[in-house]
Amino acid sequence: MLRSLFAIIVAVIAGLSVARFIEAATASLRASPASLGDGALPFDHQLTLVVAWFVGAAVASALALLLGRKWAPLGFLASGTILFSAIITILTFSLNWLIAAPAAVATAFAAYGVHILMKPQLDYPQGKAKRDYFSE
Repeated sequence: MLRSLFAIIVAVIAGLSVARFIEAATASLRASPASLGDGALPFDHQLTLVVAWFVGAAVASALALLLGRKWAPLGFLASGTILFSAIITILTFSLNWLIAAPAAVATAFAAYGVHILMKPQLDYPQGKAKRDYFSE
């Protein structure tokens, strides 16, 4: 149980860090939205946001599966948390609502792709059987 919790926390932090790094790197290469006049982001910048969320969800899902002994719900939970962060970003920065659908599809494909590659199990992984040293 603690291993699963640790896996989700570390995976989400790593996935969000990767996504935010990609977002910041692409934003620094472009003009600020205030200089555009109406505050709307150009299409290519919105596309890089979706790509950043895809990569962040893939990293979070893969790391959650690696740390959580390949238990499938952990990968989907980590990817869903990245999608939640993307929705919060859309609401916070008043982005176009049409970007929410590609964000949902991108994070879902990232989780599905990682699950296809890593082949996790749906049953909770059991620990090793404890040996009884004092029985006859």
